[in-house]
Amino acid sequence: MQETPTAGSVPDPGRDAGPFAWTGVRVGVLCNGVAGQGSDAAERAARVVDALRAHDAECDDLGTLPDSIPAQMKRLGETKPQVVVAVGGDGTVNAGARVAIGVGASLLVVPTGTMNLIAKDLGVPLAIDRQLMDLTRVRPLRVDFGEVNGEVFLHSAALGFVPEMTRLREALRASEGPVDWTRNAARFARGLGAVSSRRVRMATERGEAERRTRSLLVTCNPLAAAGIVSHNRATLAAGTLGVYASAHEGAFASLRLCFSLALGGLSRDAGTDWGTCESLSVETGRSMCEVSCDGEIAELRTPLEFRCHQRGLTALVCPDWDRAGDGPGVGAGVGAG
Repeated sequence: MQETPTAGSVPDPGRDAGPFAWTGVRVGVLCNGVAGQGSDAAERAARVVDALRAHDAECDDLGTLPDSIPAQMKRLGETKPQVVVAVGGDGTVNAGARVAIGVGASLLVVPTGTMNLIAKDLGVPLAIDRQLMDLTRVRPLRVDFGEVNGEVFLHSAALGFVPEMTRLREALRASEGPVDWTRNAARFARGLGAVSSRRVRMATERGEAERRTRSLLVTCNPLAAAGIVSHNRATLAAGTLGVYASAHEGAFASLRLCFSLALGGLSRDAGTDWGTCESLSVETGRSMCEVSCDGEIAELRTPLEFRCHQRGLTALVCPDWDRAGDGPGVGAGVGAG
């Protein structure tokens, strides 16, 4: 078990000298739920587009956007905007990052999800009025992104417990009526206790290890020693991976793991073994494995090859977004310089 790093323990990746100039910049939008009338994401996207146009940026007409995120991604890959605005939760932000990385664009995050882990690490405030007020003051910030077998993740990738719970949670959310909800809630409860440990073989630049675990979480840079219900990372630009393997045993192992994950206590949990590395290879004993990348599940062929691309993504952030507001700040979440 290593000593948990604290926010600010790694140097700040740095920002450009001046604020971002929007005049003439081509902006593409990814919006989860853009077709849903009255949805929070669609309303926020419309307000951001109006504000950017007021600053002389060239923005997509939201009425012409395809309904699905994959179709929107395909369109942006073809039009190659200079800035990608991702309006949604962590999955949508992940999609926006993939497009931005592919076309060499900057990423602007407008969070509307439940967890908003990536936005919180960047210090993005949840209040849309604050975001709009700060548009003229945002600056480029180079941050890391992780990759596993070609799939991008910004915050974390997980196998075992997390993908299984994600699938059950989505079924619960999609329940239609109380009877369906009760049935899916029972499935969720049964699934919580049914996730068994599996044997994995891990290899890093420092050697190999084999263990049984219910959950393996790989973060793009290690988690910070933060307070309760905090999943912030100690830095966003150290070029390392944080590896967290559950060693929970006993009748309530899955329940204890669930609480540790939900409350952001993995790095302080005595039932979790963790460390850092520059690259990681994972064998699961199966030819295919489900991996949750920032909450989006992908089925990948093993072995799973993880690596961190140091400062491979440009995010747009405001210098004084801080923990005193309604989102943790760049100075705290990235590492104070």
